Amino acid sequence: MQAAAFKDKKRGSPAHREGAKDPDYENITLAFRNQNQPKGGHPPLTSQDSEMSKEVRNLKTEIWNVTNLMQECEKRQEKGFHPVQQSIGEVRRKVENLATQLAEINKINTNIEKTLQDLKKTSTSPA
Repeated sequence: MQAAAFKDKKRGSPAHREGAKDPDYENITLAFRNQNQPKGGHPPLTSQDSEMSKEVRNLKTEIWNVTNLMQECEKRQEKGFHPVQQSIGEVRRKVENLATQLAEINKINTNIEKTLQDLKKTSTSPA
């Protein structure tokens, strides 16, 4: 019963179809709209559409090539960056080593100065 009511509602009352004398006017309109389209539903390709398709394919190929070149460049950069990272690590270790050596030298200087002061005290004091 609902299906029949839906069909009646879809068709509408005769008042809604006053301009149409044929009850199938909707089908005629759709047929007229689609008469220029092939059975697949796609409009026929014009030479302009064909040229645009070629351009799109060419662009796609160019984008693919650029993408591949970018990936190759990234790989080369990574390969070149690895030795740089190693060198930076070595320099850091050397700087840390120098800082440690400098701290040790400062301790030695402090001890020498202390020893010199002690020597001066003992040499100036009466025995």
